[in-house]
Amino acid sequence: MKARRIVEEEAKALRDKEETELRERELKLKKEKDALKKALKKERKTLRTICMEHDYYGSNDHKTQIKNMSHLEQLCEVLSLSE
Repeated sequence: MKARRIVEEEAKALRDKEETELRERELKLKKEKDALKKALKKERKTLRTICMEHDYYGSNDHKTQIKNMSHLEQLCEVLSLSE
């Protein structure tokens, strides 16, 4: 009876440890993902600012500017941070 109880307690302790490790890994992955997302957002904003400052969007024609802005947004969606 005592041996069975000890085995059950050890099994419970092992499960608790595994669950804790799993939560820690998930939290670490979430933090990494959030950091990457934040960096990507910052880089996109920088790119947009540079494009605006150097008149990348082109002519005075409003439709052309919107079209060029749309193309830039499509590029931002496709490219990763390292590219």
